Amino acid sequence: MSKTEQGIALIPGASGASRTMEQVMSNYVSHPGSVVRYVDAPNLSISAAGITFAYRDIGPRTGVPLILLNHWGAVLDNFDPRILDGLATRHRVIAIDYRGIGASSGKAPATVGDMARDTIALVAALGFEKIDLLGFSLGGFVAQDIALKAPGLVRKLILTGTGPAGGKGIEKVGPVSWPLMIKGLLTLRDPKFYLFFTSTVNGRRAAKAFLARLKERKADRDKAATPAALLRQLKAIKSWGQQAPQDLGSLRIPVLIANGDNDIMVPTANSTDMARRIATMPEPEVRDDDVLVRIHATAVNVLDSKIRGGEFKLILPYRPPFILGHDVAGTVVRVGRNVRRFKAGDEVYARPRDHRIGTFAEFIAMNEADMAPKPANISMEEAASIPLVGLTAWQALVEVGKLKPGQKVFIQAGSGGVGTFAIQLAKHLGAVVATTTSAKNVELVKSLGADLVIDYKTQDFEKVLSGYDLVLHSQDAKTLDKSLRVLKPDGLLISISGPPDPEFAREQGMNIFLKLVMRLLSRGARKNARKLGVRFSFLFMRAQGQQLREITSLIEAGVIRPIVDKVFPFEETGDALAYVETGRAKGKVVIAVAH
Repeated sequence: MSKTEQGIALIPGASGASRTMEQVMSNYVSHPGSVVRYVDAPNLSISAAGITFAYRDIGPRTGVPLILLNHWGAVLDNFDPRILDGLATRHRVIAIDYRGIGASSGKAPATVGDMARDTIALVAALGFEKIDLLGFSLGGFVAQDIALKAPGLVRKLILTGTGPAGGKGIEKVGPVSWPLMIKGLLTLRDPKFYLFFTSTVNGRRAAKAFLARLKERKADRDKAATPAALLRQLKAIKSWGQQAPQDLGSLRIPVLIANGDNDIMVPTANSTDMARRIATMPEPEVRDDDVLVRIHATAVNVLDSKIRGGEFKLILPYRPPFILGHDVAGTVVRVGRNVRRFKAGDEVYARPRDHRIGTFAEFIAMNEADMAPKPANISMEEAASIPLVGLTAWQALVEVGKLKPGQKVFIQAGSGGVGTFAIQLAKHLGAVVATTTSAKNVELVKSLGADLVIDYKTQDFEKVLSGYDLVLHSQDAKTLDKSLRVLKPDGLLISISGPPDPEFAREQGMNIFLKLVMRLLSRGARKNARKLGVRFSFLFMRAQGQQLREITSLIEAGVIRPIVDKVFPFEETGDALAYVETGRAKGKVVIAVAH
């Protein structure tokens, strides 16, 4: 048996002599935890199932190894060295070439299943009984198949930029990719410049940096994939996109799924689809005061985007992984033993309290105090659009602002989610309502009850408005300063976009440090308000079922109507978030959860 067959590859040394893998690695890894940079990692090989596979191996020798599987046509030099170096600070990381790709021998497989079987054989030859897998694009297809074919082998699974068997648009990877590859040839650029990155300034900058990193290795570079190998892999990708879905629900291991907002090659909707197929989480725990709800619809709020981006981590220190979503409309499945107001079969809606959010799901357990009966005259999708924005408007105008008939209120962003609801509520309370919007939405906000509409693109509201009793502020700091100046003496500005103030910190029971932080954050706004003889208050809305019951009554009486811009299917939740982040939504963006 040759040394290669024993799992020990012969590597050319600096002096031209041959060295074993162990000898090479001993120069780089003197003790567990030390790391060699990926660009300096030696090229290794091992024989498995009659094929010689090329690979590189970095990181500590202890723990469960992380096997990396890359995209269509990728060789060892197409792994981002910076990512691998980061992973290798704590994990043994092994990047491989598929059969027939790069320096690996044999003919490239034409099916994902064959690639998975090859990798399982390779892992066995390396002597591993348990591995973690990270698959990107095509590598994600292979990783899924490995996890299903050898369920006891994989401990954890990371799927990036990929999709399930039979996933949306996967069979079209070739038609989508070829034009961009030709564009790369014509512009003398690596096709990945167009395939992996957006055409924005930041996207191009990131593309250049990424491609530069791939060229950092100067010696002992891997062989490029041949045209024949590329075509066979493309055939495997097309076949994967056309085959029947796999039973991903049978997976019983931790799975992390990640993707960009608008993946060109494997549509981003596939990530949500995989998450739904893989999800094996049990129904949420139902406490004594809880109601378990089957979710029919949810909605997207700017708050979801801000929490995802970490903007509210001082206020809401969620620890990932967690599920987003703050609005829900659905049907009661069962109730806790102390629940008296709801029963199985009731149609309800709610904004779950903080630290118990998670409506981007099929079920949620909520405290009955957060819930209310769904208005009988609207759909589940319309009902899901109401709770967060309705409670925000109610708590701002009724609870804090104590708006009275004849008073003047300025509601910013009148065509947004909060704005469309707040205009209707303020008009019902008898107030004179001014708002800002773009010209195309003027008729909408007038139909909701706005008395004075300002086109923010052509008019300065500070020059139009004066003597207002109340401002509902939802924009940036510059707009906040201007809004303070349209108030009458002792008028009140209620901000739902920050900065948080000391009163909020006190109500939340924050520690001394966070109270100081909140004081500093709002110091400028409070100081400016005092100079002008007006008041400033920060509102972070809270779940409140009784207030939601009041809102239900108004909707059933025809006083308030939901304004829904778009309804996305659940598998396009990422697209719904991206749409809300554009700031162009009129009213609310809703997600329908199919059953």
